[in-house]
Amino acid sequence: MKISGNYRFSWSSFLLAGLMFGLIFGLMSCEEEIPFNPEAQEKRLVINSIQEEGDLFSVHLSESVPILFTNFGENVIVKDAELNLYGNGEFLETLAFTENDLYQTDSTRVAQGITYRLEASHPNYPEASASFRLPAPPNIILAELDDPIDQVHYPIDLTIADEPDVDNYYVLEIYTDGWVADPRLLSFTTNDPYLLYGSDPDPAGETSFFGRAMWSDAGRDGTSIPLQLEVELPFGGGLWIYVEVKCIPRNYYLYLLTVRDQQNTGFDPFAQPGIIDNQVEGGIGLFTGYSKSRESWFIQ
Repeated sequence: MKISGNYRFSWSSFLLAGLMFGLIFGLMSCEEEIPFNPEAQEKRLVINSIQEEGDLFSVHLSESVPILFTNFGENVIVKDAELNLYGNGEFLETLAFTENDLYQTDSTRVAQGITYRLEASHPNYPEASASFRLPAPPNIILAELDDPIDQVHYPIDLTIADEPDVDNYYVLEIYTDGWVADPRLLSFTTNDPYLLYGSDPDPAGETSFFGRAMWSDAGRDGTSIPLQLEVELPFGGGLWIYVEVKCIPRNYYLYLLTVRDQQNTGFDPFAQPGIIDNQVEGGIGLFTGYSKSRESWFIQ
């Protein structure tokens, strides 16, 4: 087979190709190596404390670990720090380290109307502090268990009176007695568009939740919040249904939102990484509390 054609050598094309290759190799040689030593990162105090109204203060204190940390059995609890608790700017108590690896107060209990501030210090870490104010418990003005739809599905009508002129944040949990000790969350559905933490709505507008939902009163401040829920029981009777509504501070709400966002990314490599909201100055973690109201029914 014979291929014929006219080819002309061009010095300008040759020089242009040489210039392009030189530019590419030049840029490659200009890459700057960025040193990364996770072990050299500054360690910080990690505060983990979620308080219920009426309880003694209890704080789990640990240290932050490198991003490539793999020794999960290693003890990172900080046992010899100083934790001071303040209420409305006044010193209340120094928390003592206990045998269950927690710092606890001896007499100070969580109460409404007080802005609490926790200050943690240790010579090996930057000082860390966090604060919260406990909201009033939610006012449940209606809680009715209706006749069952079938053996396992029970409708519940729930209405909560929202306190006006206050930013309120709520968590709803529905559960039954656990087989051993811990309560067992119950799945439920609702058409309420304000509730978060559920699946995407189905064609009928219903959203499914596994035991827990949350919302804020943004857009309906000071109005009653009616919820029509349909709860699914695991065995259809012979157990208690508990409906618990918590009123939480803003810092707890933001933490739960970001936890939800992180969980929703799953293992999708193209999803935007979820970053957990941090409410501790100079450290990492969460120092917060909640008040609650509860209703219950026994299913024969």
